[in-house]
Amino acid sequence: MPITNYGDLARGYEGQIARSEEWVARTGYNSTNAIIPFGRAVVRGSGSSGTDVAIALPSATGQQFMGIAVKTDVYEKNERTLTTQGDLGYEPKVPMAYLAEGLFYGYVEEAVTPTDTVFFRHTLNSTPGAHERIGRFRNDADTAKCDSTTRLRFLEAAGPGLVLMQVIKG
Repeated sequence: MPITNYGDLARGYEGQIARSEEWVARTGYNSTNAIIPFGRAVVRGSGSSGTDVAIALPSATGQQFMGIAVKTDVYEKNERTLTTQGDLGYEPKVPMAYLAEGLFYGYVEEAVTPTDTVFFRHTLNSTPGAHERIGRFRNDADTAKCDSTTRLRFLEAAGPGLVLMQVIKG
């Protein structure tokens, strides 16, 4: 059946590389016991697995931003790859890809504009909002529960929801 309404097509998904012309993904290792969902900010983790850099979701202020967990292959949805919120990602203790430079679709918790500073969440509020997840993005510190980085920027006004973003070479 032919497509008759192109407005019905999905714009993208959280963690999708948005343009294929120039991007750099690196291999890391999910060093945690938690699923790292696609599209989330990731930081340097602890431990190692051979030569792969340890990667984790942010859990405190001041951690080293490494990039964005990106989906670079086909993943089966199962209990090892789905979070309790239903977000698909890398299962614990496996190699994973993270975007170190390039354009991607990220999920913002609130309305943002291209001139806003980008913050990524490391701590949930006691009563998390509907769009609030560790590693998602916003334009303020949310009372010290998010860190800013100069390596990310919003490329359009949007939100809450998917927004075109850029990881800048570090």
